[in-house]
Parts: sequence; C-alpha cells; structure tokens
Amino acid sequence: MLRKQNAKPYCLEKPEIGKYGGTLVGLLDKSVGLDDVKAQAAVRDGNPSIEVIVVRETEAGFVSIIAGKLKGKKYNLREAISIDEAREISEQKLRLPQRLAQPWCAERVVKQLRIDMEQHTKEWQNNPMLEGELILFLDATNHASLDEIRLFYDEKKGLEWEVEKCG
Repeated sequence: MLRKQNAKPYCLEKPEIGKYGGTLVGLLDKSVGLDDVKAQAAVRDGNPSIEVIVVRETEAGFVSIIAGKLKGKKYNLREAISIDEAREISEQKLRLPQRLAQPWCAERVVKQLRIDMEQHTKEWQNNPMLEGELILFLDATNHASLDEIRLFYDEKKGLEWEVEKCG
C-alpha cells in the first residue's frame, strides 16, 4: 500500500491530442513539476539516472553513430533530418554514470547538455523524435566532459568515466 501511495504523484495523465497527435512527447512536463529528463532521473524505487543519445563529432557540422549496425553513419547537423534518421539517432541511447544523476549535480549536467545541443543541433530541434532528448557529443577520440567528469566510450565496455584532473 505504501508503494502505491508513493507512486501516486508520478502517475501520468491521459495524453492530450494536440501538437503531437496524442504521442508521449511532453507527457511528463505536467507531472510533479518535473520535465521529462528530471522525471526520468527520478524513477521511483530505483537509482537516479540520466539517459542520453550518444554521437561522435566527425568533422565540422557532422556527427556519426558510435555502435550497432549503423556504426559510422554520418548526419549533417546543419540540415533538418527525416523521421527515419531521427529514429536511427534516437536508438543510440546510453545511461550516464550514476554519479552524474545525483541531486547535487544532475541539474548542472542537464543544463550543460542542453547548451551543447543548442550549439550543435539547431536544425534538429523541431524533430518530434528528438524533442526532449539529451544528446552527448563525443569528440573524435570518443571523449567528452560533463561536470568535471571525463567520459570515454569503449566499444567493448560501454561508457566509462573518471574524475578530471585539475591542472
């Protein structure tokens, strides 16, 4: 009974038919004052987590997929993408290390990811498949930094991390 009571604030309302035709986009915006990303990080009965789409910057204005059957496929950041391309990109999700989803840094991490996205993906932001998603941009050596954490993508081990060294 206690679990049911604790879960009540997280229950979703029936989606409204509107801008996205009754899809789940933005559905969590109204729940307990959280946006989609914060709501996902606050999964009840579990550890906090933040999921991101991970792509590698290949050259100015292009990114590529880092794993799977489409590994290496390039996408132009300066052009709108099709629904099929957005679906391919959205399948490249990984969870960030739990350290980055903790209450003391999650907000900074999400803010940094959104700033990076605004700088890189202006043409993609109106695509309904990517709306509300966070994208992590790895450099050509599969590295990225978030909130003083150095991230590295390894094909066999997945996303690894270490605290950045000062100086």
